[in-house]
Formats: sequence, C-alpha cells, structure tokens
Amino acid sequence: MKERATIVVTAIVGCALVAVLLAAPAAAGARRTWIGIYPRLYEPDADIHYYRHPHGFSLDSSDESIRFMHLRWSHWGDRTAVAVGRAKACGEGDETEPYGCESGRVRLIASDPGSCPTGGYLYQRLVVLHPPKMYASPFDVPVAPLSCGPP
Repeated sequence: MKERATIVVTAIVGCALVAVLLAAPAAAGARRTWIGIYPRLYEPDADIHYYRHPHGFSLDSSDESIRFMHLRWSHWGDRTAVAVGRAKACGEGDETEPYGCESGRVRLIASDPGSCPTGGYLYQRLVVLHPPKMYASPFDVPVAPLSCGPP
C-alpha cells in the first residue's frame, strides 16, 4: 500500500513539473514577441517602429491619419492576440465637410507569428476591425516583413 502511495505522489509531482516546464516557454515567448509597424501608410521605405504590447500608435499618410489609443491586449505571444481600445481618424472628406475627424471603439487582431532570425517572434499580420467610419472595415496595417528583426 505504501508503494502505491509513493507511485501516486511521484506521478502527481511529475505531472506538475511537466505543466510548469510547458508553461515556461509560452511565458518566455510572450516577452519576446514583437510587431513591427510602418507609421507612414503607403511608404514602405519609412522607418519601422517595433512594439511589444503597444498601448498606442499612429498611422499617417499625406491626407489622413488614424491614432490608436488605450489598447488592451489579450493573448499576446500566442498565435493570435486581440486588442480593444479607441481610435481617432482624421482626414479629407467631401465638398460639404472638407476635413473631419471621427473616433470610436476599435478591435485589432495580431496573428501569424513567425520566428525572427535575431530571436523571438514577430507578428506578420495586424488587422483593424470596426475602425471609425472613414476607414473600410476590416483593413490591414502594414507590418514589417519577417526578415526584419526586433531591435
């Protein structure tokens, strides 16, 4: 009977150890996961800004801009990370309203993490859902190619 109790305790300790070891790489991956964003729309030669858990960033072009603020991420470092927050878009309108701004709630989805040559992971896709009305929904944010690594 004592032998059986020892086997059960050993099995429980072994399972707990395996669970800890499997969870450690996921936590480490979350710390080493980045996203590279081109802040200037339609200018792929612009400098890339790298973020981990970005709380906010802006995208600009010659006639419009959109600013993402108060982003709260869940599942950062997993295959898909989701953020909710606010966005403010400003740009040229039509004849009745030549320039205007709109703001509202927004959801972002980062996905397709790839392994960087410099180590860590880099999300290869960022999609914006439910942006302010002047932007089509959904739209892709220009992100850095996998050949670029985080700083």
